[in-house]
Parts: sequence; structure tokens; C-alpha cells
Amino acid sequence: MSMLNNPECQVLGALIYDASYVFQIQEALSEEDFSSKKHQSIYKAIINLGEKGDVFTISEELGNSDGYGADLAYLAELSDCCVTPKNVMAYAQSVIESGRQRKIRLIGQMILESQESKEKSAVILDKLGEALNLIGTTDIRNTQTTLNDALKLVVEQVSERMEGKNEVYKTGFVELDEYMPFEAGGLYFLGGLSGMGKTTLLQSFLETQIFNGIPSYFNSAEMSAAQVAKRFLQSAASIKSSFFKDPTKHMDTETGQSMTAGLLKLKDRSLMIDDEQGLNVSQLKVRARNWISSQTSYQENGKAMLVVDYIQLMDYDHRASASSLGKISKELRALAKEMGIPVIILGQLNNDYKTRQDKRPIPSDIAGSSEIYKDCDGVIFCYRDVVFNPDTQDKDIMEIICGKNRDGAQGTVRTIAEMQYFRVKDLPSNFNYQ
Repeated sequence: MSMLNNPECQVLGALIYDASYVFQIQEALSEEDFSSKKHQSIYKAIINLGEKGDVFTISEELGNSDGYGADLAYLAELSDCCVTPKNVMAYAQSVIESGRQRKIRLIGQMILESQESKEKSAVILDKLGEALNLIGTTDIRNTQTTLNDALKLVVEQVSERMEGKNEVYKTGFVELDEYMPFEAGGLYFLGGLSGMGKTTLLQSFLETQIFNGIPSYFNSAEMSAAQVAKRFLQSAASIKSSFFKDPTKHMDTETGQSMTAGLLKLKDRSLMIDDEQGLNVSQLKVRARNWISSQTSYQENGKAMLVVDYIQLMDYDHRASASSLGKISKELRALAKEMGIPVIILGQLNNDYKTRQDKRPIPSDIAGSSEIYKDCDGVIFCYRDVVFNPDTQDKDIMEIICGKNRDGAQGTVRTIAEMQYFRVKDLPSNFNYQ
């Protein structure tokens, strides 16, 4: 293959011709994506030099590292062969794709060799998972845009949403939708003190998605799949928990009809429940990405949601919780942007509220890492005054507190919490305080 038809040569030639391009592609393009060892060494030298790279400095860098440095003529030929350096993004993406295909072929060969050696399936699957995690999924994105072009994108987005395309995700609450609906590619944190109903609110967000045909992946580390399904059924059918504890005592015609109606309402909804505790972020990303990508509705309109309950039960280094949890939130934020979907993470709060007269949560209450707050596009807290003040007139009220909103205002939305049914709804206009 001639240099003109070789994407690897075109990428390297573009970077030698204009070293400034390196900052646009180095996040996604790695040494291993190049099939040639010589090209791998040249690319590594270019990355090390940054904007200082040219034929002579790259040659010197190579000579100091692995002995390829004497071939000035080859470097000059690379630079001359790149007819259109501005197409470096497309060349780099081609190299990345070729690199992935090579790695996939190697994985296939590894599987066959493992089967021939009579290894157990569990061992083969573990190897497969590790190998797949090593294959990057980040593509080349041009992150440099003029203001004029950016304004054109804004106008296009407005036009699309007016036509019903690329709409924001409804939260299920009219007032909250007014200033902080869920955005594609956004990361959101939901927190609340014990007994406030944060999991019930999370369930309400999920119900809104699946009832609108949006596939949702739910990693439920605190509850089993059966427990999650029971709560959804209680909400859909208005059935109290006492029924499930002793159905023979509480079953009657009305309850039976309600249960049937709830089952029909939930039937065939696109919700995948993953109740494994202690997943690491790589495992979660692989599982969620694979399932969401397989859903027909996501393939057609690109809409889906990932929900994690809760982040502190994932696998991370507890000796350095702040940085480790921050790494998880950054990985999930990257996944949200990669797939173009909102990701919601539920998390614990610390006990700082005990020293405050007003027990409503604030951002500094997020347990373990301030990095989570920084990484999120939106932070939501829930608060029920009845937990601390049994005589309050707000017995059935849940406050949804927007503690951070990257694209809009903060505030509090008052809703009605029907905790006996694990359900949160908009506050009726004629609601009477008890």
C-alpha cells in the first residue's frame, strides 16, 4: 500500500506537517492503533514533543528512545505525502477503526485457543471481559468550533426540538421539567438522607422513561430484581406492601383487578435490572452499553437512560475514596456523552445535617467526593419534612431540591409522596394539607 492510500501514513504526515493537530486526536488515538511498530514509535515521539514536533526533532526523539531516529528521509516522505492535513480527523478515525478490528480478531483467536486447551467457560469469559475492556470506544471528535458554527448548531437544535426531534427527557414532574429536564449526554446526581424516599423518586424518574418507550438500564446494588419489580408493581397498581407480606389475608376482587391492571401496564416495558453489587465502572459500562445498543428504539432514535443505585456500592479504592469516586463519575460522564444519553447516579449523603437547624441537604453533604458534584450537570436532593417533624402540615410533601443546574436555575419543586405505593407525583392544584 502506498503512503497516499495508507491512513497511518496520512495521520503521521499531517502531524509532522502541523504539530498543532496532535491535541485534537491524542485523547482517542493510541500507539496500539497503528499496525506498524515503526509507526507506533513515530507517533509516540510526536506525542512526547507536542507542538515542538518537526522532521528533525522527531528524528532526534526517536534516536534517543528506540533507534529509529536516523531515517530522516522517511519522516520527510511522510510529511510530503499528506496532501490535506486538515483531514487528519478522518485519517485518525480510520486508523482507530482498523486497530479495533485487529484487536477483535485477536480476541477471536484467543477464544479458539482457550477452547482447544479445554479451559473452563468461566475462565474464558473472564479473559474475554478483560480483553474487551482494553478496546477503547472513544472516537475522534473535533472539539474546536468557531462561534458562528456553534450558533448554527444551536439554531439547528431549536428547529429539531420544535419538530419533535432530539427532545429533552421528561422527569415526570411538570415544574421540574420547566427548568431542569434531563439532557442527552448529561450526568445527574440524586441524593437524600435515610428515609427521605430517594429510591422512590429515582423509581419515578425511571417510570417516566419506560412509559414513554425509552429503554433504561438500572444497576440496583441495594435491591434484588424481584424487590425492584415489586415496587414498580405497587406503584402501577396502587397496592400496599402489606398485600405482598400476606396475600391470602388481603386478596379480594378489587385487589386482584388492580394487580392485573398493574401487570398489564408494566408488561414489555424496556427496563433491564442488574442487581449485582460491587461492579467496577468498566464492567458496568460494558454491560449497559451492550444492552442499550441492542434496543431497537435506541437504534432508531438514540434515546435511552442509565441509572446507578448507588455509586458508593460500586467497586473502588476506599483508601482514596475522593479520587476513586471522582474517577467513577468521570467515566460515567464520558459514557453519557459517548452514547448521547442521560446517566443518573444515586448516592449517599454524610451526616453534616445533624449540626444544622435546617436539615435540607446541601451540596457539601455528598458523601465521599466533591468531585461528583463537579462532574455532574445536575444535582437533585429530596427532602420530606415529616421525617424530622412528625407534626408538620407537609406530611405528604416531598421537596425536590435542585442543588446544581449547569444550564439553568436552581430551586425547589413540591410534590406529593405516596410512600405506601412507592410513588411520587405532581402536587394537585386542589391538594389539602393534612
